[in-house]
Amino acid sequence: MNFKRAIITVVLAMLAQIVPPAISVSAEETMPILWYNFENGAKDISGNGLDGTINGAVITDGMAVFDGADDYIRMPNGILKDADSATVAIYLKSEIEKQNQFTWCIGNSNETGYMFLNTYNPNSKLRAAITLTDYKAESELATNNYVSADEWTSIIAVFDGANSVMYRDGKAVATANISVKPSDLGATTANYIAKSVYNDPYFKGTVSDFRIYNRALTAEEVINLSEEQKSSYTKTAPKITSVSGDGIKSYGVEFDTVNKTVFIPVQVGTDIENLSPVFGCESDAAVTLKSGTYSDGVVTVTDAGDSSLTADWTVTAGERGNAVLDGYYADPNIAVFDGKYYIYPTTDGGTGWDAPYFKCFSSEDLVHWTDEGVILDLADVSWSNGKNGWAPTVTEKNGKYYFYYSAAPAAGGGKNLAVAVADSPVGPFVDKGVIAAGGAYSGQMIDPAVFTDDDGTSYLYWGNGSTMHAAKLTDDMLHIEGTVKDYRPGNFREGAFMIKRNGVYYLMWSADDTGSPNYHVRYGTMDSPLGTLTGNTQILHRNNANSNLIKGTGHHSVINVPGTDEWYICYHRFNTARYGNQETQSSEAGNHREVCIDKLEFDENGNIKTVTPTLEGITNPVYASRNSVYISKTEFEGRSLNWSLAATDDISDIDVYTALYDTDGAIAAVAKNQMSGEFEIDPQSEYTLKIFTWKKDTMEPVGKGYACKQIKADTSLYRHEKNGGQ
Repeated sequence: MNFKRAIITVVLAMLAQIVPPAISVSAEETMPILWYNFENGAKDISGNGLDGTINGAVITDGMAVFDGADDYIRMPNGILKDADSATVAIYLKSEIEKQNQFTWCIGNSNETGYMFLNTYNPNSKLRAAITLTDYKAESELATNNYVSADEWTSIIAVFDGANSVMYRDGKAVATANISVKPSDLGATTANYIAKSVYNDPYFKGTVSDFRIYNRALTAEEVINLSEEQKSSYTKTAPKITSVSGDGIKSYGVEFDTVNKTVFIPVQVGTDIENLSPVFGCESDAAVTLKSGTYSDGVVTVTDAGDSSLTADWTVTAGERGNAVLDGYYADPNIAVFDGKYYIYPTTDGGTGWDAPYFKCFSSEDLVHWTDEGVILDLADVSWSNGKNGWAPTVTEKNGKYYFYYSAAPAAGGGKNLAVAVADSPVGPFVDKGVIAAGGAYSGQMIDPAVFTDDDGTSYLYWGNGSTMHAAKLTDDMLHIEGTVKDYRPGNFREGAFMIKRNGVYYLMWSADDTGSPNYHVRYGTMDSPLGTLTGNTQILHRNNANSNLIKGTGHHSVINVPGTDEWYICYHRFNTARYGNQETQSSEAGNHREVCIDKLEFDENGNIKTVTPTLEGITNPVYASRNSVYISKTEFEGRSLNWSLAATDDISDIDVYTALYDTDGAIAAVAKNQMSGEFEIDPQSEYTLKIFTWKKDTMEPVGKGYACKQIKADTSLYRHEKNGGQ
């Protein structure tokens, strides 16, 4: 017999024989009126037939597992319509800490009364409450002893007028005089486990025992019930909670604790057949390979204290380009300096976006990134309170590197926008003072983006709320010059960014909220850096992603690979491993973001195409330090492909080969040292045009990689690859 079921059988037998000495109480009166132990779905074992209806939750091993996205259990109507006092007891483990998630709710609507329990509210409290109207009239039982993640706990709320009490693991943690009676709510119709009557986050975690009584339990009964809930929990082998090791993107590891599977994302180029992962579990345990390999096999978890507790987990692994940085980072500003890429992000993973410093990451090829360490510590910024460092932008001018950022001032008030300077793109940067103080213009002084036009004039774009600000920078890059221009595209929120292509200025921004799964990027065009904004088009959104795990795609930046018409967009999204199923607004998800890169393309009319956010990201190297010749033009005329090349440097000491390859990889045509030419093609076939450069009269390559363009009669796509054994 299952240990949990055996305990319950004994408890039921004991309850049937209880006769207190003072008064006669029947076994029925001591029993809950609703009791789910999840041994048989959401069947009520109290004998009252109040079975629940499961909506997405998974029942396994005598537990109900909720995904935090849209899983819940609906309980029957009118549970407490005749109860002047009531007790609701739940034994749970939350997977999330510090999120306003509801564990149960009994009520009608968010305007006509309800009662509930949430594990954490915005005031850092574990809280149960009841109201006859809405949230403004809630009478609460609350304590700062909120529920931590991955911790089993018993929470019992007793609603009994002046004697109302909330217990945590058998100990009273809150008391209150509550005049509203459960019966005052009437025949409630919105009764849930893991869901509220508002659009609040669903509970993400596990419930092992849930009971409702139509009376107030005594303190002694609560202690006994709490102990019973703990003892009735069927202990199982510890769950795997982390995977790390060489080449492993540990922050992106995906765990399915119900089906016991683990997916391990690895850096591009990692030998997945020879992975040596280090597994972490929720408690002490040994993890051993049972069959196959760590990239496609089965591991066994064995409890360190009880070797009889084991569980098999299926393990798979695969390359993923995204996220490009292994960790919680957001608001990435990507730049290219002297043939190398750099990302300057917000440091994420805290609470309230409280980052105390800025870091930098560098790459030769957009695929493999190196942590360059802290480049500006807010502890070294005299006017700052040492935290809330957000969303920087960087540019190079006159041999110096200028780093624009925002932070909270020590004196209080709104955030300041400031500038720091360094001699190197990896710092250290030294603060040079505030460039726009909090309150100087409408909205927050955050999210700067710097743009330098072809004439060398630099501009700054920034803002949050409904207004985007833009202004010219002084020649020394340390001050705003002249009039500040305001832009108010209807759905602007933050994250402005500017690029220029073929004489057109593309002004972009993020819409919605960074804690929303629907955070996204839009753009319009202008004919000058401070011109009139035209258009409002969405280009980056989770709806266009190649995986439903991708949410909150926004706050981006864009780079153009030097010497090409190849563009990439760098943005953040919710961490997919933890929040890939998040469908509601969440500050927790909005504080745990990851940086990604995908291709950005233009159509033949110069419009930005809709971007496809991907899990795979960029997997082929894209070098910023390329050869100095690129394909400037291709056009079709009958069975002829006319092509032209352009050079970024003097190529008098270089041999240039232009080669046309068919779909089998065979050379269909080749030309040497011609900057334009004509190749005969089959209009129904596809080709690849490649440009190779070697030192004059040798076979020694110049630069990294080759220029490459896929050719089809009705379309063409730019693609750059590493030079490999041609």
